[in-house]
Amino acid sequence: MENASKALIIAGAILLSILIIALGIFIFNQAKGAINTNTLDSTTLSTFNSPIESYEGEAKLGSNLRSLMGTLITNAASNEGAAEYLPSVTLDGGAGGGNGQANGGDPAASNGQEYINQLKDVRALLVNSHNYSVDLGYGDSGLVNQITITY
Repeated sequence: MENASKALIIAGAILLSILIIALGIFIFNQAKGAINTNTLDSTTLSTFNSPIESYEGEAKLGSNLRSLMGTLITNAASNEGAAEYLPSVTLDGGAGGGNGQANGGDPAASNGQEYINQLKDVRALLVNSHNYSVDLGYGDSGLVNQITITY
């Protein structure tokens, strides 16, 4: 009888120890999630960057880049107030190969609608049949933060 009571006490101590360890792991994981809120996971980076990266390179038609501007406008509408998701756009040599220059899509714009209007101005300068070169710049977080379009 004496051995049975000691066995029950030991079993209870083991169960209590397992419970305390599980609670500690749970709290650690919750704290770890709170610390990593400013870093982006690869899925988020891929989801945001992939549609933009498909336009990078030489000899991109203006009609395709107008679609890029549409994608950026859609992103701006859904990510209003989150400047890291609003890349700045620079167009060198718009319609006439040097006479149409625009700096549009400034993420520091006072409001989301102003940013969208700037993107629409850049889109208006793109000529459908012209070829353009597109270069992308990336921020510290890995998101595209600069798009340079050159005629």
